[in-house]
Amino acid sequence: MITISPPPYRKSKRIKFPPPVAPPPVALVLVEAVYTSGLSVMLTFDRAINVAAFNGFQITLRDGLQETLYQAGTASTPSANVAVLTLEQSGTYFGAETTLTATASTGIVAANDGGTWAGVTNLQLPFP
Repeated sequence: MITISPPPYRKSKRIKFPPPVAPPPVALVLVEAVYTSGLSVMLTFDRAINVAAFNGFQITLRDGLQETLYQAGTASTPSANVAVLTLEQSGTYFGAETTLTATASTGIVAANDGGTWAGVTNLQLPFP
């Protein structure tokens, strides 16, 4: 009698896929900026923000009507997507326009995914 032995065990070859990579955070978009003469500037973004790491030294406002240069002081968030920045006088400015300049190091980030705000250069106020 002939007996057939079972084939030897073969280890299955499994394809290893790399773990999924999270997409990079989407940058914040400034949708509105309103200046209250000499007091504050209100920035409205496209989604909820976090200002816990806010750095006011990175934001300046040039008021041509009052011939004053301001630097941002503190930031508060009266609603999820709005930041109100207090202004502190830091010098004089002689120009015809009122403009806002902010670097990418302001510390304003998206609350949900950490997306950062790239800032603006000489953005004429009010915006839009």
